[in-house]
Amino acid sequence: DSKLGGASRAFGDIGVHWCDLMEFTTGHKITRLVARTSRAYDQRETGGQLSSVATEDGATLLFETDKGATGSLVVSQVSPGRKNRLWFSFDGTEASFSFNQERPDTLHVGRTESSSEIAVGPQTLTTPG
Repeated sequence: DSKLGGASRAFGDIGVHWCDLMEFTTGHKITRLVARTSRAYDQRETGGQLSSVATEDGATLLFETDKGATGSLVVSQVSPGRKNRLWFSFDGTEASFSFNQERPDTLHVGRTESSSEIAVGPQTLTTPG
């Protein structure tokens, strides 16, 4: 209900967290973007009654950061089979890094010569005391 939750649903619920995580992880700030929202359903059953939907089910963004990087983001609240996938891939000239919140204990690091999965845990990410 947009009267209770505001004008945005998919981007307001999911997209803002992705943007915060991307900015925190990379140190880049989104400075420009173009976006399009979409609605998969015009009506939904809520509490046994069919009501009109005023918010978006998804959003697609193209963006640029303050350090000249470009990227894209797709946000969806209607992706069948997904639990809570907050996923990103940052690709540079030396390496790429991918994270998937549905597998939160692993970071994928790709390089031209090899790629690896880095598991999170006390045996892998600690420093000598």
